[in-house]
Amino acid sequence: MSRSCKLRQSLLLYLRNIMQNADNQKLANNDMKQVLITRPQHQAHALGTSIKLQNWQPIYLPTIRIDHDVSKYNMIKINSLSAFNLVVFVSSNAVLALQEYLQQQKLSIPKHIATACIGPATAKTLENFGITPTIIAAAPYNSESLLTHPALQHINQHKIAIICGYDARQLLPEELTRRGAKVHQIPVYQRNLPTNCQATLLQYLTQKQLDVIICTSQASLKNLLRLIGTEHLYLLQYIKLLVVSQRMLDTAAKLDCQAVLLADNATDEAILKTLIKELG
Repeated sequence: MSRSCKLRQSLLLYLRNIMQNADNQKLANNDMKQVLITRPQHQAHALGTSIKLQNWQPIYLPTIRIDHDVSKYNMIKINSLSAFNLVVFVSSNAVLALQEYLQQQKLSIPKHIATACIGPATAKTLENFGITPTIIAAAPYNSESLLTHPALQHINQHKIAIICGYDARQLLPEELTRRGAKVHQIPVYQRNLPTNCQATLLQYLTQKQLDVIICTSQASLKNLLRLIGTEHLYLLQYIKLLVVSQRMLDTAAKLDCQAVLLADNATDEAILKTLIKELG
């Protein structure tokens, strides 16, 4: 056999091995547990990495699109933050949207103002901008737990700004107002419905490719259901749905899911703990 024939044979064998390995990898991936993450893209990858380390396959399909949106009316309030006693951030997105606006205006959060965060993820985002939160809510990291903080019990006549999204929950401002504070809500971002993922989501569901869908907010769950559509909700009977609050559990309980899993809170650690308990 000529040298050129031997080289050709070796090359064909090499290519055949590569294709076989690729097929094996594809088969292995099909055998993996498939976990769909509905968080906004910029907040999903740390959780996805943790899921990969369990030899499961993360699938990124955000059901929320975050759009920063500061109205002229709210610009006036933001430009006067130094007049507030406390600035409350209800999410990491609130921090990011406010900081983007402040940087555009060459402004910053005044150092003397106390700040409060709904949980550790929001606090970490704030710390990334050089601000150490004064108050951090305890688990399960929601409005209810923030309201139990000792620093928020005696706030009569305190001027409080709540940095949030549009259509935010009203529990926090209503309760702080009831306690005598002068509360100003400052929405800085919109939670919109993505328009380019419905077909992909329905394909995953109809082909029964998913084991678990993770929703980490009421908005992400609401948008998930909107994307699926009433006529396709029956497809959830093949899926485990993981949620992170009692409010979400109450909503999910009305659906015909295979199972509804409740994590202790929305942190990656709590979600992963619940997944490991369920998927092994």
